[in-house]
Amino acid sequence: MATRDLIDARPTPSLLPLVGLSAYFVTSIFYVFPSGNPQPADFLLLLTIVATLLVAWRQLPYEPVLYIALALFSGWIVVVNAIWFFLSPDFVFLRKTSFYLFNAVVLLFVIATGYHDWQRLKTVVWWSCVIALLAQLLYLEFFYVGLGKRATGTFNNPNQLGYWALLVMACLAVVKERNPLGILDVLALGAGFYVLMLSLSKAASISGMLLILLIVAFCRCRRGAGLLLAVALVLGLLYEVAAGGLVERFMGFDSVANLSHRLSGIGKSEDDNLLHRGYVRLIQNPQYLAFGAGEGGFERLTQIADRQTKELHSTLGTILMSYGLVGLSLFSLLLLVIFGRAPLASIAYLGPVMLYSVTHVGVRFSEFWVFLALVYAQARYGTWGRPTGAPPADEVVW
Repeated sequence: MATRDLIDARPTPSLLPLVGLSAYFVTSIFYVFPSGNPQPADFLLLLTIVATLLVAWRQLPYEPVLYIALALFSGWIVVVNAIWFFLSPDFVFLRKTSFYLFNAVVLLFVIATGYHDWQRLKTVVWWSCVIALLAQLLYLEFFYVGLGKRATGTFNNPNQLGYWALLVMACLAVVKERNPLGILDVLALGAGFYVLMLSLSKAASISGMLLILLIVAFCRCRRGAGLLLAVALVLGLLYEVAAGGLVERFMGFDSVANLSHRLSGIGKSEDDNLLHRGYVRLIQNPQYLAFGAGEGGFERLTQIADRQTKELHSTLGTILMSYGLVGLSLFSLLLLVIFGRAPLASIAYLGPVMLYSVTHVGVRFSEFWVFLALVYAQARYGTWGRPTGAPPADEVVW
């Protein structure tokens, strides 16, 4: 069958994946189980993917280079962890592998959703992120009882809250494409940064500040948005002062001072000191740097100077230690494929996300892979990918 026939036979886009993705974004804020385990939103997204493949889609986009790059990276992870599991039985190897495989499926699912209907996907992602941020703000304002210390919100620890807010802001920026920021965009990004700030995460705060600067530089604001924002801020300020919430949060607990104190101590505490984040393992265990030590059995890598028995707290550091130069090269190749045709703005937004990952493992966070998928879909099927209304080049029929 000719390519044109395949395009003409393309079915009407289904709402099922869009509704499922929206539900995932909103419910992803709820951490019910301990960290390192699937959460309710993950099960919901998996159910959505299975249902969509069974009843809604007959086509996938023809992206062979992406599929090959993703298969090489995911396949290497499976091989390395499987070998080490048989050499040193530890179910952590298998559990970590499952995260990567799940996120690989998430990446392809979001890209395929953008291929079928990028314009609706943009709208769904924007509103879902806003609703999730609003839900998180309401919880922090009226239900959270941990004020006066680092906020965790609906997550298990403050770093998760900060990283989630950073990724939501990045997703909002990507789906804006070439459009200037309106008042609702500014308010949404402001809410994201406020949530991020309450986490008192140094890495997330610095990354969030950089991301905000990049978004403003690339998107700019619509005429009149500044005035409307000022009015909204004044009204919000009056309400918060009357209700006592603003005074309590910023004066009673001095969140700004706490954040300033946290930032001023960068490099002096163990949570941001590269030595105590596990980087020393790269020097102490050079025998693993070629092919990797697998992601598990961390006690093998612990020496006296390294006072922790858990994973290396870095995305690129973890990939290098666990999957070697081969794995790091394959991950870099995958990023190159994803960002190869992306606009400069989307490439720049990756910087703050990776900056956070210098001292934290962010590669297994599903929202990270959603962000990557949105960038790829935007470049291929959005305003940057082809003129409005133009059909995709090719597709694969099951």
